[in-house]
Amino acid sequence: MQVTNEFFPSHLFRCTFEEGSHSPIVVSPHDNIDLIDWAQNNQTLLAKAIDTYGAIVFSGFNLIKDNFSKTFEAITGFKPQAYKGDVPRDEVSSRVYKSTAVANSHTIGLHQEVSGGNREDMPKYISFFCVSPPKRGTGQTLVGNVHDVTTKIKTLLPNLWQKLLETNLTYTSRYLPRTGWRAKLISWLNPSHATILKRFGTEDKFEIEAQCKKQGLTCSWDGDWLVVTRKGIPGTITVNGETLFCNQIHHDKLSPKLCGGWLKYILARILLYPTFRHLQFDVQFDDGQQISPKDASAIYSILQESQEGRSWKKGDLMILNNLTTMHAKTKHIGEREIIVAMGGRI
Repeated sequence: MQVTNEFFPSHLFRCTFEEGSHSPIVVSPHDNIDLIDWAQNNQTLLAKAIDTYGAIVFSGFNLIKDNFSKTFEAITGFKPQAYKGDVPRDEVSSRVYKSTAVANSHTIGLHQEVSGGNREDMPKYISFFCVSPPKRGTGQTLVGNVHDVTTKIKTLLPNLWQKLLETNLTYTSRYLPRTGWRAKLISWLNPSHATILKRFGTEDKFEIEAQCKKQGLTCSWDGDWLVVTRKGIPGTITVNGETLFCNQIHHDKLSPKLCGGWLKYILARILLYPTFRHLQFDVQFDDGQQISPKDASAIYSILQESQEGRSWKKGDLMILNNLTTMHAKTKHIGEREIIVAMGGRI
């Protein structure tokens, strides 16, 4: 469906939504427009466009991988910043990263980047560039409106929402040694479960403990596994006077919904995470109150109902307001190379 708006002049651009979709808006040029040059001269307008639509895909501009960082800066006015999440990413070039490493058959639910971390580490913008698209209809980067998600959670889970308003969250991450059959099996089946070396760049315990202290993290050793805890993280964020959902409860509580069904959940518990000591992540309230798998699954269901998107094309660039728009990943077939940049303080 073609639309007109105040941000992209109709004599230069064609703006569309996928059939039956309200996001992202897809912007394509009528002629051979230099997007970097146009964006540098229209950053204020683009900031308003991103805030209005939440997610924009620039398609058909002949963009290339080597100019991704420059294009991101031209659009947002910010240089890409270092990623500070709990799942380490491989760096492609300076502060440009590979997308999160997960198996082809795995999905990633809707979330805001670094929403389980300190708010000063959370980027305002996140952008994805398609170097190589997977088979059409697979591997999409779906998006979801945080305002709509928040409204549903308030209605369907009022007690949990009230608790999120009143009490901060404690996140726990567990990192693997490089040795041991269970650690190797987990790394093979769940490549997003990082090793200690991958997360900290060293296996020296004293250096790791010093890094954690500097980052305001609490760490302890469970045998040769590392347990890292971050306390005092809000479960919401305020944007333009509105309090919005902003956390990783649905990702950090292992549940059948997160695993893609009961069979995969049971296999994960038997083969990978037989005890809570082995779980990749966990989250609870700062006062010690646990978050039930039922509530985590209910949030995941709400998010699944709220996601929409389109198939990737080579050279597509998607830019999101990370505070008001979530992103997700579907299962994919074939090679999928998506790179990521983020930046801008909230």
